[in-house]
Amino acid sequence: MKIQITESTEKTIEIELPAYRKSICHYYKVYSNEHCIQVCDIDSSTSIARYHSGLAYSDKRIEDCSKEEFEENYNKVKDLLQSLV
Repeated sequence: MKIQITESTEKTIEIELPAYRKSICHYYKVYSNEHCIQVCDIDSSTSIARYHSGLAYSDKRIEDCSKEEFEENYNKVKDLLQSLV
C-alpha cells in the first residue's frame, strides 16, 4: 500500500527593510510588514501592483536580488506602461 503524506514547515525569518526579491518573471520590493510592490514583466501580463509582503516569500523559487536589479525592472515596466497611455 502507498499513501501520500504532505508535510509543511513554518519558520520565522528576520529581514531588513526594504528587501528585494525576484522570481522568474516577478520582482518584489518589501517595504513594510504588510506590503510589497510586485513588478510583473510577462508579455501578456505587465503590471506594477501592491500586495501583501508575504507574497515575496511565498515560494522557495523566489530569491533575493539587489536594489539595482529591482529598480531596473521597475523602471522598464513603468516606462512600458506609460507608453501605452
